[in-house]
Formats: sequence, C-alpha cells, structure tokens
Amino acid sequence: MISAVSIFRRFSSSRSARTDWRSATDEELAIAARSHDRPGKEAFVEIVRRHQTPVCAVAFSVTGRIGLTDDIAQETFLKAWKHLSSLREPAKLKAWLSRIARDCAVDALRREKPHTSLDGECPREIIASDSPPDACAADAEDAELVWSALAELPETVRTPLVLFYREGQSIAAVAAALDVSEDAIKQRLSRGRNQLREQVTAKIEGVLGRARPSALLVITIASAIGLLTAPAALAAGAVTAAAAGTAATGSATATASTFSTAMTASTYVIATITMAAFIPLGWKARESQPQSAPPARTASAKPAQPADPMAAFANSPLLAEWRRLHEVHGTGAEAMPELYKSIAEIKNPFHRRAFRSALLAEWAAVDPAGAFQNLLTQKQADHAAQLIGEWLKLQPAAAAAFLSANTKGFESGAAVLLGDIAKAAPQELAAIVQQLKAPSRWDTRVTDAFATYAMKDIAAARAAAESVTGVSRLQALSGVASGWAESNGPAALAWSRTLPEGPERDGALQNTLMGWAKSDPMAALDNVDAAPPGGEDHAVGVDTASRLLRAAAEKDMNATLVWLEKNPGKVGNDSWYGLTSVIGDRLAADPAAALTFLSSQPDSLKRGLKVAWDSVILNEGYAYKDAIREWVKQQPKSDFVEGINKSLLHSAGWKEPALALEWMKQMPDADFNDGNIREYVSDLLNNGINANRIDDTLNKVPEKMRQQTLEAAFYAESDWKDGDMQAWLGRVKDLPPERQGSALASVASRMAATNPDAAVAWVSSYAFPDEASRASALNSAVSRWAKADSLAASQWISALPRGEQRNTAAMALINSIAVGDPSGAWTWAESLDSGGRVGGMVSIVNQVKSTDPQMARQLIDGAKLDAETRSFLLNRLSAENNDGSTPRPR
Repeated sequence: MISAVSIFRRFSSSRSARTDWRSATDEELAIAARSHDRPGKEAFVEIVRRHQTPVCAVAFSVTGRIGLTDDIAQETFLKAWKHLSSLREPAKLKAWLSRIARDCAVDALRREKPHTSLDGECPREIIASDSPPDACAADAEDAELVWSALAELPETVRTPLVLFYREGQSIAAVAAALDVSEDAIKQRLSRGRNQLREQVTAKIEGVLGRARPSALLVITIASAIGLLTAPAALAAGAVTAAAAGTAATGSATATASTFSTAMTASTYVIATITMAAFIPLGWKARESQPQSAPPARTASAKPAQPADPMAAFANSPLLAEWRRLHEVHGTGAEAMPELYKSIAEIKNPFHRRAFRSALLAEWAAVDPAGAFQNLLTQKQADHAAQLIGEWLKLQPAAAAAFLSANTKGFESGAAVLLGDIAKAAPQELAAIVQQLKAPSRWDTRVTDAFATYAMKDIAAARAAAESVTGVSRLQALSGVASGWAESNGPAALAWSRTLPEGPERDGALQNTLMGWAKSDPMAALDNVDAAPPGGEDHAVGVDTASRLLRAAAEKDMNATLVWLEKNPGKVGNDSWYGLTSVIGDRLAADPAAALTFLSSQPDSLKRGLKVAWDSVILNEGYAYKDAIREWVKQQPKSDFVEGINKSLLHSAGWKEPALALEWMKQMPDADFNDGNIREYVSDLLNNGINANRIDDTLNKVPEKMRQQTLEAAFYAESDWKDGDMQAWLGRVKDLPPERQGSALASVASRMAATNPDAAVAWVSSYAFPDEASRASALNSAVSRWAKADSLAASQWISALPRGEQRNTAAMALINSIAVGDPSGAWTWAESLDSGGRVGGMVSIVNQVKSTDPQMARQLIDGAKLDAETRSFLLNRLSAENNDGSTPRPR
C-alpha cells in the first residue's frame, strides 16, 4: 500500500502549489482522493477525467440510453467519492468504478421503468447536442440499429464490446475495467462480434423480406448501414454511354429517353443495388455470361426478363429527386462538389446516404483525383476512402498508384482500403503499408491484406512483405504466413521457422497455424507446439490454441475431441474457450442432443469441456434454460449432470435470482453441501448487489441456505443507509454463537468505511460475547481506517495506553501499510512489546519480500535484534514457500 504522505510529497512541491495528478497511477489517485482537502479533491477530479469514458460505456451497455449515461456517471462518481475509503485495492480503481456504474445503471432502469426488460429499451439520443439536425437524425437511426443488436447480447459479452470501442480498442483497458483476464476479454469480444454479425444479418434479411412492396426504401436502408455497395464498374459503363449519347432500341430506348443524358452513373448504381436484392438470380447469372442467341420460345417457356430491368422503377420519387439534382447542378466534374453539398442538406438520413454512395461512384468515374482532394479538404476522410474504393473498381492500377503517392495524411483511410488493394492492385500494397502508422495489437488489416496477396501469388507476396520495414513488417510477414499456409501448411511453417527469433518469427508461426487450420485443422492441431509461447500476459499461446480449437471443431467436432483425448495437456485450460461457439450452435439447434453428446464424452475431456459449456450456459445458452433443466431432470445422477445443473443455477442466480430460488427450493437436501451453498449464495447476492434486500432474500431461500446467506450478506460490500447498522446488529443473533464474532467484525469494518472514529468508539463500548470477538472487530475497523487514512489511524493508536487494545490496533495498522510504507510499519513494530514486536516484523517481512526483498533485508540489518530473532527473520525472508502465518503479539 502506498502511503498518502508519500503520494502528496511526490506530487506537491509546496503547500501552495497546485498539484498535477496527470502522471499519477490509479492507486495513487485513489489513496490521495480519500483525503477531502484540496489536493484530494484535485486527485478525484483527475479520476473523473481519466475514467469518465469507461464509466459512461458501462452505463450505456446496461441501459442502451445515451441520455441516461451522464446522470449515471454523475451518480457513480459521487458514490465513489463518498465511499473511496471502502476500496480495498486502490490499484483496481477502474474495475471498482465499473461495478458502481453498473449498479447505478441498473437502479436507473428500475426507477424509470421498474418492470420493463432491458431489451425493450432503444437509444433515441445518441449524439452531441451541438450536432446539426440532419446529423442528429442520422445518428439516431444508427443508434436504433446498434442497440437493437447489442441488446440481444448477454451483458457479459455486451459490456466488453462497448468498452472495447469506447476505450480505443484496448484489450488491456477493458480487462482492467472489468477486473478479468485479457484472455477472457478476447473470448468475449470474439463471441460478441460473431453474434452481432449473425443478428444484423438476420435483421436485414427480415427487413428485406417484409418490405418487397417498397423496394427502394429497403435499398436505402441497406445502403445506409453499408450492407450493399455501389458497383462502380456499371457506373463507369453508364457514364461512358451517357457521354457518347448512346441510344438503344425497344424498352431500352424508352428508358434512355426517360432518364436522358443527365441520368449519370449513380442512377444506375441505385438501380443495380435494387436489382441485386430483388431481381431473380438467374438474370444476374445470364448478365455475367457471354451472350448467345436466345433459344426459340415455346408455349411452356417462362416470360423473358424485361430488356431493361430499370423499367419497373422509372417513376420512382427517389430517382426523380436524383434527376432533379443533376438538372440543377449538372453532370460534369465541376458539378460534383455542388451535388455533394446539396446531398449533405437532405434531411432524410437514409436517402442522404444512398445519394452520397451513388455520387461517390459517379465522382470516381469523372474526376477521382479532384474528388479526393476536395473531400480531404472538408475533413471527410471516410468519404474519401469510399471514393478510392470505387476508383479501384474502375481503374485499379491508377487508383492504387494515386493512393501510394497520397497516403500521408490519409493513413487511416488507406488502412481501411488495404483489402481492396490486395485484391485489385497488390503491386502497390507494400508501398502503401510502408507509410502507415503502427497498427494496434489487434488490428489485422495489414495481416489480412498480405494473406490475400499470398493466396494469389506467394512469391510476389513474400518479396513484398520482406521489403516492408518498420512498424508494419511483423504484420506483413504474418499475413504471408497465413495465406501461404492455407494452401501449403508445411511449406509456410518451414519458412516461418527460418525467420530470426523474435516477434516477427512468433507472429509468422502463429498465423501459419491459423491459416493452416482453414484447410486442414487436424494437421494444424498436430503442430500446435509450433505456436510461440505467450507474451507478457501469455496471450499469444492461449489465443492461438483457442482459435485452432474453434477452427477444427467447426469443421469436425468429433475429430477435434478425439485429438484432444489423444493429446492431453497440449493446450491450456483457457484454450478450451475455443469450443464455446460450436457448443453454443449445437445447443441452439437441439439442446437435448447437444447435452447428450457432451455427456457421452470420456471423463478425461469433461474438465476442459466444462470451461466451454460454463461459458455457453452463462451467456447465449441461457436462452435455452428450460430445455436444459428438463434434460437434467430426465438424466440419472452423475458428475456431469450435476455440473450442468450447477452451471444453470449459477447463471440463473445472476440473471434471475427469483427463478434460481424457486429451483433451489425443489432440490433435495442431499444435493446441498457447504461448497455449493456458498456458490449459490454468492450468485444470489450478486457479489453484494442484493445484500441490502437481505430480509426479502432470507424469506425466500431454502432453510438449509439461510445461515450461509446471512453470513455472506454480512461480508458483502453494499452501501449502508441511515439506521442500517442497528438492523445488521439485530441480525447477528440469528447466527450461531461461533459465527457472531466474525459478523460483528464485518459490522466494524463497514462502519469504519464511512466513520472510523465512530467505529473504534463502538468497538470499545459494545457488549461483545468475548474479548477475542472485540479484538477481531477492532482489527477490522483499524485495518479499514488505515487503508483509507493511515496518518489519522496512526494518531489514534498513538494516543492509546499500552496494552492489548493498542497492540491489536497497531498490528492492524502494520498489516495495512507494510507494502506501501515498510519503514513506517517497521517503526510501529519496534514500538510494541517483545511478542508483538516480533510478530509485527514477521508480518512486514512476509509482505515486503515479494515486492522489495532488498528493503526487507535493510530493515532487518538496521534493527537492534538479538541473534535468535535476527536469524528467524532472515529465514522468513529467504523462505520460498510462505504460509503467511505470523506469531501473535503478546
């Protein structure tokens, strides 16, 4: 623990100087802010500045209401300010704030609509108040689409996703906010992205299916969310035809005259998008094949398609508006900027986006270089990227060469286009990549582009990747390994092993296995030992094995399980998360069959499989809870069946406590033991969130769970309101005598979180059942006090007369400050009597030796000790295995 005094010395040069907290760690800020003087308040303002984004992200993840997030964030920080002294691990400030934000968000939903489910909420206010009205409308539509998909995700998946994109796509930041491992975050992000992709696809298919009578409106929706893109090749052909004044016969002539030469490429772009969704596939196939003489028509033949598929939409108001815009502004290169401005003023967000997509396709055909400069001048880099994408379809070599010469200042847009470059003009890929800024750890665009290139021409791709220097070289080599391995895994593996040891070799090896898994997953699994070991957080190795398992299981689940059985220990426990998506798919298709399949697996696999099925049942699989429960009821008792039932109860305890209680009441007494009761209670109390409703919970839990439920509630970190202390003291008598002492200690600790002076006074005056209970309560109160304000606690202890009370309080202080202020703790230990003195020193050595063994040795060497005590302390310092025990002070 870092002492408050040392923190203020570090960040304040004088009493009058304004403290600059920007370089402080979260731990330093949390400790400093516990003091409500000016520096403490400044430290807390820095906490708000630093963590407002993740707090708002958590609030949005729970509520889906941007309009509520500011209020929730305000409530969160005010509650944190009030209860900072209760934060046991200041280094985990971010995770603590996230938990408070979630609780506040849940309460906000209850206040607003107490009986409405989360899924019923849709965000209507998504943007800043200073945005123009048309931007507000567009972003509100975006918000509807985003939340309608996000709301269907389990919160354990949704919250990491929201935090990931609000925190600059940082896995580490999300893991810190949620206090879970980075591996777990990556698994949840992967599941979330896959589920979102499937949900959005299903939504679009549903919309298209229902909206056939209003085809053009549906198309604008599809275009607005980026599902459909403008086919620039057709646009170019239409522009050429219009410029040449081409006329056709029959219905084509009628259409040409209807649209006139003012109807430029983008008209046909919209038409082609429409046809892609609504004209039968046979027409598209015939269009793409060489034309031959049509067969003679027979009486049974189906009517031929119209010569002009656009004829059905000739009177569309949307196309009429498009014609009007061109009649006003013109069709040449000089007209494009004015058309772009006019389109930006269209109020309907979907029409605006559809017209903009069409215009960019047209602009790419008539003046792409001018358009690019115009858009960048207006700081419209995303539109410039879309324009280059259209140009690549028309003139790939020219567009790629232009981009290569104009990457500077457009790096983010160029990165978006790498996939298109790799397909259309890979000869420019290395030159463009060379100019990009360092990609984040999870940005795979360079890797994916070089993989695409390698699948087309491995020799050229290798040469290009090896020519890249600087920040993107690792990703370029990794991409070559991935693309090559898909067609020739052994060759790619051999090449990857020739690279010099280091990150580039590790990246190539990992991506070799990933690419190989796409074509021959069993062979890739056989070579899993080639995966590089994990980095500082062991993420690479775990992630590689997890992704390999997923790829293999998607292709052949049975073969994958056989491989796992034959290769025990080849992959780590966390790697089994790779099977979650496959198990989840099976559960969705047929819950009973999926569970029967899992139960038939050998016992040697079930421990690893439990990692996967626990995750499935806690998240997306919970939707099938009734089917899972019915299957459990029909099975004979076994460890597997009991495990599935526990997973289901665990999920229900978090998601639907009332339902979990009903299920528990139906369980026979034989199914309860101390271990699983503790688990069930933890779920029901939701890590303390429900502790303030303990009386209601106690009235509903099965009798066999009442005692442990009450005990767990005593230790939960829930807020106390006025009068709560007396209520909790009244509940102490409901516990067995041997448990009352620890419950009273918990009361003392919770009281000390808000009023430490009152807490220690209460300990001195309350009628404890015995002195051991009083000592335990004093230890809890002082420990809590010392962690919040070690200086004030020290002053109180100093004023105590020598004796047992002072020794107990001093030991609590020593244990609380030993890591952050070992010298101060040592001084306190030396002030105790002989028994307490040695005990305090042992406690300090045990805590400090893992963080600063040199300091521990200096403290021992500098102390006035007899030979026996010095030898004993030095033995404690050098002991590799420490049970943490310390002599009791006498």
